[in-house]
Amino acid sequence: MQPRKPEFATDYIEETVETFKGCSSSSQSATSELDWAFSVLTEYFRVVKLDHRKIQSSLKLFQSINYLPKSSSKIPYLHKAKPDLEHRSEFEELVYKRASVRWFEKNSSPSIDIVKRVVDISLQAPSACNRQSFEYRFVDNKDLLAKLLKLPGGVTGFADNIPSLMVVIGDYSGYYLERDRHLIYIDASLSSMMLLLAFENFGFNTCVLNWPENDKKNKEINSILNLPTYKRVIMLVAVGKADCSGGVPYSQKKDSSTSLTVNE
Repeated sequence: MQPRKPEFATDYIEETVETFKGCSSSSQSATSELDWAFSVLTEYFRVVKLDHRKIQSSLKLFQSINYLPKSSSKIPYLHKAKPDLEHRSEFEELVYKRASVRWFEKNSSPSIDIVKRVVDISLQAPSACNRQSFEYRFVDNKDLLAKLLKLPGGVTGFADNIPSLMVVIGDYSGYYLERDRHLIYIDASLSSMMLLLAFENFGFNTCVLNWPENDKKNKEINSILNLPTYKRVIMLVAVGKADCSGGVPYSQKKDSSTSLTVNE
């Protein structure tokens, strides 16, 4: 915030430090996120006035936590510190090159290393309050693929040709209010577009498959993937290397002349 207040977050700093304490002792917590939380809390206590009762008690608790970060540079920074994008035209070329591919080479699933790199890139997308209440499930097991590919619409004729799937899954456990019911769809979609471009960047092709908002289908796919009821499949993405002799539909997109209104 500008200007930064000498005293802030007093309504929730105690809860935040308590949560960090619990997460720091959990084997399920990601080290990268713990390092980030540690850095931010360290910076918080460095800049605030320490004469508020809640801040004092929270600092005492924070100092008692036995956590040694691997990185300590994950604090807010000035915009001028961001690197400039040198090759803007390359991104534009990537966007126009990407197209939905339905015909893939056999056994052309990406390696797990590539999948991890692609997901790491896609997770840089913005999300509401940085909660990132979604996840990805990579599937290239033929038996499991066969079960999953019976469910989406619009795959008749090419489902058997799909070498692997990314299943995009929303997690409602991060939200408790009805007003937030759409956020898993928005956040997952922002991330998924980056996922498609990242796969394209690594030489793989994708096709987003039709996924209906259908209770019966949702229950079926949750059962197949052993998902709890608070998780919801948002979309399926076919992934592989395009068969060079396979056809790609020409999809004429709208342009700014029909899709942009400028209010001056």
